[in-house]
Amino acid sequence: MKKKRFAAMALATAIASSTLFGAQIEASTYKVKSNDTLWKISMNKKVTVAQLKQWNKLKTDQIRVGQVLKVTPPTSASKLKQTNTNRPTYIVKSGDTLFLIAKKNKTTVSAIKTLNKLKSDKILVGQRLLLPNSVKGISSTNTPSYLAYASFPLPKGSFQPFGDTWGASRQYGGDRVHEGTDIMAPKGTPVYSATDGVIVSYGWNQLGGWRLSIRTNEGYNLYYAHLSKYAAGMKKGAVVKQGQVIGFVGNTGYGPAGTSGKFVSHLHFGMYDSNWKAINPYSHLKYWASK
Repeated sequence: MKKKRFAAMALATAIASSTLFGAQIEASTYKVKSNDTLWKISMNKKVTVAQLKQWNKLKTDQIRVGQVLKVTPPTSASKLKQTNTNRPTYIVKSGDTLFLIAKKNKTTVSAIKTLNKLKSDKILVGQRLLLPNSVKGISSTNTPSYLAYASFPLPKGSFQPFGDTWGASRQYGGDRVHEGTDIMAPKGTPVYSATDGVIVSYGWNQLGGWRLSIRTNEGYNLYYAHLSKYAAGMKKGAVVKQGQVIGFVGNTGYGPAGTSGKFVSHLHFGMYDSNWKAINPYSHLKYWASK
């Protein structure tokens, strides 16, 4: 009698567990129906199109009827990185544009497009967008505790207003995040050394294109990337002075030596400590630009 009761309890437990497990699977996936789009599914599931594409390894927005999509973040057992799941989001309202959203959230159009894998500036009312994580730093009205004397690396009036693109996701070169500030400027705009220093890296880099790094007298490393060309005399070990032209704005990188045109012309400016740990340069750049 006891054996029968135990067997019945075990069976009931198994059925309950199976039902619960099945419900969990059902809740974490979605089967594509006729007329579905990633945007429509993202609205219903309160996630972003970028998250759906990441969780399902989709390279385009194309989906097919009957396709089963993950609609919740993968578990750690899936060995997929759970990036972008804790980022702030914004729901597009009537009259919104990417420019207005970027301005309102103190970021840039390019950062929002990159984070959400948008190929154009077109957005839809009700669309949920990921926003770059806000980074607490020095206010642009305050004097930085180091390198306050430095100067802005581009001529006044030559560049577009820039935002904090630190931490935005980057797809080329593997799953990584942006470790600097992008400053849009026409190709050929002269790039100045922000400080005195010594060139410690020089030449082609698959990600940064024609780039160089200058170590300041204090031991910080300032990184200038995507140059169209170098100024005369630039080489590893060369000593440079603050305000000296070191190169020219371009759009090189994201490929083998000489690759260009994969993105709009801009200066990628990075800042690292003596151990090459990345520092968000945004507040420093804002301060230097205000002087």
